[in-house]
Amino acid sequence: MIRLLSLLILFALLGARTAYTDNAFSVKLDFKNAHLRELHFGCAADATNGFDRTLDSPGPPPGIETAYIGFIPGDKTPSLLNRDYRPVQKEQKWYLLVKPHPGKPTVISWDQASLPSNWALTITTKDGGFNMLEKSQIDITQEQTIEIIGDLISGEVAGTADPAAQPGRKVPVDKPTVSRPEVQSESSETTEVKKRGGTILFALGAVLAIAILVAFVRGR
Repeated sequence: MIRLLSLLILFALLGARTAYTDNAFSVKLDFKNAHLRELHFGCAADATNGFDRTLDSPGPPPGIETAYIGFIPGDKTPSLLNRDYRPVQKEQKWYLLVKPHPGKPTVISWDQASLPSNWALTITTKDGGFNMLEKSQIDITQEQTIEIIGDLISGEVAGTADPAAQPGRKVPVDKPTVSRPEVQSESSETTEVKKRGGTILFALGAVLAIAILVAFVRGR
């Protein structure tokens, strides 16, 4: 009985590991006329909505005669972030603060081919919202907080139920299909995020299996 229970737990942990790591991703945003050249955001299996020392990274202070940019942290971290990773959920949000320098529009761009195929990523600025597959660059001329929303459109999140069965939860309406550029191999940033999450879940499974085995031996 104990052996059967240990096998079931191991299979459940391996399933959770696959669901979380398969849905992890990382996207790089490139900037012009800003105090940083790039920012990173995404989801990771072992991330939280607060500051994660192993994943997130605080950004430097503002520069001179250039835009101040950074992700707004989900907790009381005093500085903006140049790396902001959140947990894998059906829907996730990031908030990007952009303060352009007068007369120098802040240019934000990204590689559409590097966007995750199982997520729909939308950006909302003061001028409106759009899917990140529809554009690859925007110019920001006034200070604002840009909202980035990620909707998991395929795959499952371990430990969550069908959103339609959750009281009070809005079920996303099917969006028109947007043509996707040829997808290249995953970026090293995304691969690293997946490795970290998979390693932690695998280690937890191994520890639990050893504990069950020890209990079984002692009980004989």
